[in-house]
Amino acid sequence: MTSEQRRGEDKVAVVDVAHEALIRHWSRLQNLLDNNREAIRTERRIQTAAEEWEDKDKSVDYLLTGLRLAEAEKFLQQQVDIVPLSGLSCEFIEASQQERDRITRELEQLEKDELERERLAQQQELQREKKARRGWQWLAGVLGMIATATIGSFVYREVLRQTAIRRK
Repeated sequence: MTSEQRRGEDKVAVVDVAHEALIRHWSRLQNLLDNNREAIRTERRIQTAAEEWEDKDKSVDYLLTGLRLAEAEKFLQQQVDIVPLSGLSCEFIEASQQERDRITRELEQLEKDELERERLAQQQELQREKKARRGWQWLAGVLGMIATATIGSFVYREVLRQTAIRRK
């Protein structure tokens, strides 16, 4: 028996099997289910999470992250043709990707800002060191002039003393 069900905004064709014996003896259906069991489970996990997200007013707190998002992206790339996703599930994955990308951009900007702050701090430290070096150079120059003047005055006094001794 076939019917249509709504999954979010999409209509999905559904086959209802009236008797389990039919599943056991319908080998093609059995092979299809066996070969795609993991894809079906993944689709159901995504759909369940998408419905919870929708129930929580599409709060970012309920979006897929990390390994769960990676699993959904892998499903989109490899298995969506086997087990199609509802419109809500696709919207859910897309919103999760957008939130991940937004967070990644924010983290990159924070890293750039931190690097810029470090660069400015290093630049300020170099300016302080340069200013301190100039201060020491100025002090050394002044001390050198004082030492020269002191030695010069001693020499001048000694010359005057020697001259006075010769005159006597």
